Amino acid sequence: MKKYLNDSIKFLDKLISFKSIKDEPVSGGPFGLENKRALEYSLSVLEKLGGKTKNLDGYVGFADFFPEKEIKDENRDVFGILLHLDVVPVDDNWDSDPFVLTQKDGKLFGRGTVDDKGPFAAILFAFKKLLDEGLKLQRQVRFILGCDEESGWGCMNHYKKHEAFPSFGIAPDAAFPVINYEKGILRFLLAIPKPSGIIEIQGGDRSNIVAPWCNVIVKKPLKGFDNYTKEKNGYLYKIKGKGAHASTPKLGVNAIEKLLTMLEDEYSDLKPIAKLAGPEGLESITNEKYENSDYFHIKLTSNIGKVSSDDEFIYFTFDIRYPKEISPGEILSLAKKEGEVFQDTVVVKTPLFVDEETPLVKTLIAAYEKATGKKGKAISIGGGTYARALPLAVSCGPNFEGEEELAHMANEYISIKNLEMCIKIYYLALKEILFKK
Repeated sequence: MKKYLNDSIKFLDKLISFKSIKDEPVSGGPFGLENKRALEYSLSVLEKLGGKTKNLDGYVGFADFFPEKEIKDENRDVFGILLHLDVVPVDDNWDSDPFVLTQKDGKLFGRGTVDDKGPFAAILFAFKKLLDEGLKLQRQVRFILGCDEESGWGCMNHYKKHEAFPSFGIAPDAAFPVINYEKGILRFLLAIPKPSGIIEIQGGDRSNIVAPWCNVIVKKPLKGFDNYTKEKNGYLYKIKGKGAHASTPKLGVNAIEKLLTMLEDEYSDLKPIAKLAGPEGLESITNEKYENSDYFHIKLTSNIGKVSSDDEFIYFTFDIRYPKEISPGEILSLAKKEGEVFQDTVVVKTPLFVDEETPLVKTLIAAYEKATGKKGKAISIGGGTYARALPLAVSCGPNFEGEEELAHMANEYISIKNLEMCIKIYYLALKEILFKK
């Protein structure tokens, strides 16, 4: 196993070096040059391993590995392993270069080490170990590598136009033992008239990141807040937060929400938005009918990921993760009471739910239990993975219960110990799913 761990680290070192944040399109790279390079490199590695690769115009690529016997029903028997090469932006809170794999105290630091390049390295070399052992594939497997998972899923939309999705599979992009329930995702832009005393407001990087920064220029200083810079046209306040994944907003500090709290006494028009973003707003949505659900403990979360303004309006981008008992319409009806929701900005991804008794779920839990010696149980998350793209799929790894959630955060890392355990679990799972008759 040590050899495959070392090889996975070498592969990860190269993969982390690609600054694959969504960027301006280039020829053959609709999501930017670095995403293009990451995809081409990854496909070259899969091809050297024996995969038959195809690059779908730089949006997404895949590699097929076939069993020796002929497959009668090509779609029914295909198992998909779905991963993404793009990463979210970084802020200035990093202690090392986010795009240089840095080893310290048994940890591997770098953007994407957890989400989702580290899991790719682990499952790739788990698969290679099985091939090196001379085991024979019993069904076709397709590695699918997307380049726009963190933004708009343009990669999967493009794939769908040109290729059939595998009938079942996994997305190594969440937590162990296995995720059988992913909350729904709702994103929308809400606008309110800009108060006359606010000149400009800007903040946040992405809707699916807790805003790590926010700046506002006001015509006069805010009462009780003296930490400003005098500008030609007003007074500039810079608010610093802490980034985190939008599905776990409490793990971060939202600079936009901090600013709203600062402004609401001076600008009463902002109070409804501040309330909407807080625990008394969208997160309070509930109803007696939900209390009968076995999953009532899974609550709605709300995140304002971005804010901007023009001469007339302030625009807030919301990212909501909602349980399957709540409809997007209920959420939007509350939001529309406080501002104008632009319908063409509304994005809905319905919840994913796979029964715990499904053979795929049971196989993944068994692999986890055998590798770790711990009891496993299917769990839920607020994040959204590529598992939603397939008729039957779940996410699995790389995070372990009780450990810090690091996706989308500064100083993201995966421990070497966890990377090795990921390889072991994926090895056992793939052996059962792909190589056993």
